[in-house]
Amino acid sequence: MTDFVIAISSLDDLNNYKDFINDTDNKIIIKNKINSIYSLGFPYIDIMLNSVESKYKQKIDIFIDVNDDAALGAFSIEKGYKSIVFNGNKIVKEKLESIGGKIGNDINIISELVANVEFSEEERKIIFLK
Repeated sequence: MTDFVIAISSLDDLNNYKDFINDTDNKIIIKNKINSIYSLGFPYIDIMLNSVESKYKQKIDIFIDVNDDAALGAFSIEKGYKSIVFNGNKIVKEKLESIGGKIGNDINIISELVANVEFSEEERKIIFLK
């Protein structure tokens, strides 16, 4: 089964995909849009992602995108995130993984995760008319 990645910056963004999420048997990854953590703040992103996880617990995996910010990466690990998108220095990435191991939070840190949900032209029209 293919993983689909949906990048969101609000719960309204997610509403555009709710039928897709409910109807697919594929694994779906939900993450915050790149740089949204800076414009909206960590607390907002944290609440949004936790809300999404509680709603679709069985169908999705949650990733948090911290760009190249090691401090946000470490904070995300401390907050319990298991999957982090970090596109910074490889040595820093290894240190973040080590932090996760030390506090008992086995984490998955990857360099890049691109939103790849694709819809037909008609589906796009319906989504953007909402």
